Amino acid sequence: MFACDDEKKSTGTCGNDVLDPGEACDATRFAAQTCQELGYYEQNGALGCRADCTIDVSVCALSCGDGLISMNHGEACDGADLGEESCASLGMGSGELTCSPECRFDTSGCGIQAVCGDGVVSGAETCDGADLGGESCETQGFYGGILACDGDCQLDVSFCSNFCGDGVLQTNYEACDGTEFNGATCEVMGYYEGEMSCDENCQLDMTGCVGICGDGILHDLEECDGEELRGVTCESLGFSAGMLTCDGTCQLFTAVCNGTCGDGLIQGYEACDGTNLGYHNCRDVGLFFNTPGCDAQCVLQAGTCDDVHIWGGDGTDFGYAVATDGLRNVFVTGFIHGANTDGGQVLLTKYDTNGAFIAQDTWNTGGASSGRGVATDDAGNVYVTGASCLIRYDGSLVRQWERPCAATPGAWGTGVAVDGTGNVYVTGTTSIALDGQTASGGYDLFLIRYDAAGVVQWTRQWGTSANDEAAGLAVDGTGNVYVTGTTFGDLDGQTSLGSADVFLTRYAPDGTRQWTRQWGTATADHGAGVAVDAAGNAQVTGTTFGDLNGQTSQGGWDAFLLQVSAAGTLQWTRQWGSAAEDKAFGVAVDPIGNIHVAGYTGGALDGQAFQGCNDIFLSRFDGAGARQWTRLWGDSDCENAYGLAVDSLGNAYLTGQTGGGINGQLHQAGPNVFLIFSPNTYTP
Repeated sequence: MFACDDEKKSTGTCGNDVLDPGEACDATRFAAQTCQELGYYEQNGALGCRADCTIDVSVCALSCGDGLISMNHGEACDGADLGEESCASLGMGSGELTCSPECRFDTSGCGIQAVCGDGVVSGAETCDGADLGGESCETQGFYGGILACDGDCQLDVSFCSNFCGDGVLQTNYEACDGTEFNGATCEVMGYYEGEMSCDENCQLDMTGCVGICGDGILHDLEECDGEELRGVTCESLGFSAGMLTCDGTCQLFTAVCNGTCGDGLIQGYEACDGTNLGYHNCRDVGLFFNTPGCDAQCVLQAGTCDDVHIWGGDGTDFGYAVATDGLRNVFVTGFIHGANTDGGQVLLTKYDTNGAFIAQDTWNTGGASSGRGVATDDAGNVYVTGASCLIRYDGSLVRQWERPCAATPGAWGTGVAVDGTGNVYVTGTTSIALDGQTASGGYDLFLIRYDAAGVVQWTRQWGTSANDEAAGLAVDGTGNVYVTGTTFGDLDGQTSLGSADVFLTRYAPDGTRQWTRQWGTATADHGAGVAVDAAGNAQVTGTTFGDLNGQTSQGGWDAFLLQVSAAGTLQWTRQWGSAAEDKAFGVAVDPIGNIHVAGYTGGALDGQAFQGCNDIFLSRFDGAGARQWTRLWGDSDCENAYGLAVDSLGNAYLTGQTGGGINGQLHQAGPNVFLIFSPNTYTP
């Protein structure tokens, strides 16, 4: 009978983890547990079992019969390898020396036989009694112990203590032995992964380990390795400068980097740091007034900067003209009208190149007083014209002297300019005869030249029997003077074309009138401003109510721009506007020849968004008359621009009057003066 739990084994069932007859191993079961049981001397790892149930001895090494003499395992020879010994070398005469299966010399074939026990090492003997042939445990590859001689006159190493390959770790001599690594792994030795082994000298073999700090190759856990920094720099880490390096643990060494955003010091790529703005001002963000800010990345921001400033009293205030000096300081003149001003006070305000208020002067000349024109000289002096014909200030706005247009009232200035040698020119309108001149009737035009000390050098007066009004004045590089405005008659031999015409008159530096040109339509046309470019061309701007010089009216009043050569030849005319009222008053030429025109518009000029009532406009043309862009400023109240200047960098400044706020800037009780900054970097 059989029970269900009886186990019946059969032979030849390899792979069932049962050691059957004929099998050296089966899965985890082995007939021999060590390499030594299989006749090997050394073991480097665990025995394995092959699929055919034979033992995988690849971890075993060295055995008698492998053809290699293992002296530290007691072999004198191995197979055909006699270690270059022979019967003769052993002192045993002629004959044939062979190796026994136990890997000892077989001297039976030698002519002379050694006598074991005579105390003399001879023949195949490796020792004889106390004569060990000068050998020791150490010379036999052991680390110590007592070497002896056995009864067959062969060295006995059984009392020697350990050797490399015995599987016992001797830490005084070995880093490893077989599979014993004393806790060492690839990771412990600084590598990131892999499997180490033990070499034939019982030293760690780490060729199987992968990745270590210092191999010059970037691994996942490393920020850097040697000179390989993953493309990171001090600057990309937020520092301003420095030469980033890699430390001994393959981490970035930032102690050599200089400065970070937020330390209050402007370094490297930083434009600013916290409240430290360095030399930066609002100009650097395309604005002018107040103070820029600095963001968390140390990049300059607009902060409180603005392109508009509004100021004035509690009455009606105007800005009529604006000028800049060689240091790009900005000067605005006009008038302030408020309580106790007896009709109004002349205004002169100075801002520095960074938009900071520097000084202001106001004064009353009696009745309605205003500044109508302003200019500067190379020495930093400032000249204002208006009800007082000419007043000179130093750069701090301290009044130095004042010159009237005439001994009796009846003349007032509307424009002032300074030539390259410091002579000052004032133009305006007079109802009386000036300085030996003859009145033509109605209001006449005048031009007075002063030297730098305010001494009159000559006076010129001209006009028609009707009214003539001077508005703008410019001086070219050789001292020729251009005056523009409005005539209501046939001026200087020209022919009137309507009720009011534009005129341009040129004078030589000595006061000789060289020519006059007059343009107009059948309706009304007014000249308001003139500027001269580097080639000597005069740019004249103003307002027309018709189709000027072949141009087409857009409806109502339009702005115009004329270019006239030094010889008085009209080069071209441009007329533009909206369907409502558009008037131009100021014109200026920048250092690269672009022409800027300022005024006000009653509609959506050039497709720009219209705020209401009147808006301020600034249009720019190239030297050939192509309009490049137009800008508008305003709100639902009325804003009018009257004065325009361009500095040495091409930045534009506009002044005039606002009845409300602009760009969030608020006005006082009545219409106020404004100053607008338009940077040379502006693009629509």
